[in-house]
Amino acid sequence: MATNIFEDFDEQSQNQLAGLKMLDFEQVMGNRQSSSFQSILKNNSFEEHSNGYSERSPFGKNSVFYKQKGIKASIGEIENIGKWVYVIKTSSEGTELIEEYKKHDSVLAESEGKFDKNVDFIIYLETDYNVSFGDILLIKMSNAMLKTHFDSLKEIPDPKLLMTWSKLIYEQNRNTPGFKASIEDLMYAFRIEVEYRLIKNFGEMKYTPSEFWSATTNKISEKIRELKIERESWDPTLKSEKYKAAIFEKAINSIVLRTEDIRNEISDFRKKLEIMNRIAGFFSDRPGFIDKTIQFLQFIENTITKIIVFLKGLKNVGKYYFAFICGIVNGVIEFICGLIDVVLLIITIFVYDSLSQGAEVELDILKIREGLEEFIEAYINNPNLIDKEIGEMAAVYSYARYEDKNLTGYQVAHNRGEDLIITIDIILSFIAIIKGITKSSEYLPKFARWIDDVVERGGPGARQLENILTIKYAELSDDISRIAKAKKAIQNSKDLDELYKAAKIADKELREVTKIFAQETKGIPGFRNELKGRERALEKINSDYSGDASKLLDIAGSKVVYKRLDELYDALKRFNQDFEIIKFKDRIQKPLASGYRDVLMNIRMKNGHIVEFRLHLEEMDKVANGVGHKLYEKQRSLEALSITRPLTKAEKYKLFMFKNQQYRVYNEAWEIIINKK
Repeated sequence: MATNIFEDFDEQSQNQLAGLKMLDFEQVMGNRQSSSFQSILKNNSFEEHSNGYSERSPFGKNSVFYKQKGIKASIGEIENIGKWVYVIKTSSEGTELIEEYKKHDSVLAESEGKFDKNVDFIIYLETDYNVSFGDILLIKMSNAMLKTHFDSLKEIPDPKLLMTWSKLIYEQNRNTPGFKASIEDLMYAFRIEVEYRLIKNFGEMKYTPSEFWSATTNKISEKIRELKIERESWDPTLKSEKYKAAIFEKAINSIVLRTEDIRNEISDFRKKLEIMNRIAGFFSDRPGFIDKTIQFLQFIENTITKIIVFLKGLKNVGKYYFAFICGIVNGVIEFICGLIDVVLLIITIFVYDSLSQGAEVELDILKIREGLEEFIEAYINNPNLIDKEIGEMAAVYSYARYEDKNLTGYQVAHNRGEDLIITIDIILSFIAIIKGITKSSEYLPKFARWIDDVVERGGPGARQLENILTIKYAELSDDISRIAKAKKAIQNSKDLDELYKAAKIADKELREVTKIFAQETKGIPGFRNELKGRERALEKINSDYSGDASKLLDIAGSKVVYKRLDELYDALKRFNQDFEIIKFKDRIQKPLASGYRDVLMNIRMKNGHIVEFRLHLEEMDKVANGVGHKLYEKQRSLEALSITRPLTKAEKYKLFMFKNQQYRVYNEAWEIIINKK
């Protein structure tokens, strides 16, 4: 054998190979077929030696003598009538086994059935397999073996042959060290293989698991979004031939048909997801998440069925009402597509193991996933909530007004229906989570854009979303405030000169602390040009603190500015961990009368002096440093004048207008912050 192999090699190669021992692997293993499987497992030194020599040769694993690790054995359903030959391949790396399983195997391609000596199936077993820990157990079958299985189903539509094979493998290997798979585990592995190979070899999608997932999910939400009811169908002012509401019953029937299409698309998606769930070992250490998602999709299908029943029972209340109903349906479509996009985002990460873009992205995805799981849990616990709320919305339809005066009455009615979907409690809570994530428009572009569109219209959904976005941070603020109130927020001296000396030293440390904190939390640091003016300090001591200078805590101060609300509150959480806050005011939760909002804190520096530290929002700062400050200065001048004498009617009106204009410009800034993408 050695001569035949080496005769075509050049002299240098023959010299390199001269020291290798040549083993006829197949002959060695063939002579051991009659021995027990256990004895082969204990003594596989021939394979190990052959592979060892091959790997040390210039040809490595490409050597004709390299054999993949595996132990050959065989099973037969009926004694002495053919044997199915199989190989067990083991590895401590489950991903390695998965990749092997997915690849085309030329060895199996040679199998012609159980009457030849070729390998008919391969068992991939993770070292110390234990199903409860999610370890890998996969079985890859030859086409000949698959055909036998499918032929058996023609006679008896029950996979008894798979169970027979599972029992035979189990009985043959149950005493083998490291083989912990049960009959049920083996049966499950066979089922996965049958379904996967059926799709791969005979179905319309011939892909690897990750390719199959991509092909299955690539256009699901786009397909459903295409079913939205276009404006031409519900707004007669466009005078389109597509307008539906001329005959109400036909119009509703057209909506019903689209809604049924949506249900069918979701049902199809769920079924494909169920197939992938059977091969969850390929891409996920969270099969429970997929199980719950499948259950959730079934509930969504049921909800859509109830909405269809509700739609069929509607009575004609007019053309505006039809536009309103179309808005509700379109809102449901967009939200369902958003949910599907979130599911796809999370499971795609499982499929491709693609969460490797840093801690910030990981945290964002974690928030999205936890938010989805909370929504699913709430929905499963109360599956009738959404269709019940929609029914109540339709029953109390009323005309709505939006700021955009260019809208037709039909657009207003439609937008009202679409916006009301956001006001459903569990939907509102989930959308608030998505809206609160900085990069939501990158992860979920279409869903985030729809949310932004609804918010920008300024309807009821926008107002409730604004409330929940601020309320969700209240718990953190309340905790910090409660702890800070127990602190003694007072300077070490009542002497103003001493306080300024200490403030000068503390200010240097504060500037360094602020720079570092801003850098770590991705904010912009801000500093005063100098310490608080003495004149203003004396004014404050006398007017606010009854002459007690020790209560003056803002001689030195700094700030960090953030673009978004969630960034500010993430920074606050970090600040609370890094520093001892001795006085705290969340003026975002409780804004000033002017409408200005920020977070104001006091901390003690190393020399014992207390300084002021603020967290600002960029849009608020723009106003405060510009028109807001000018309006405030005019307000203060009039208020100071009112101490010396009564204001005239004209002066009182001016004071009122200055306050009113401050509130307006700060409120406009707040709207920008809430709607910031």
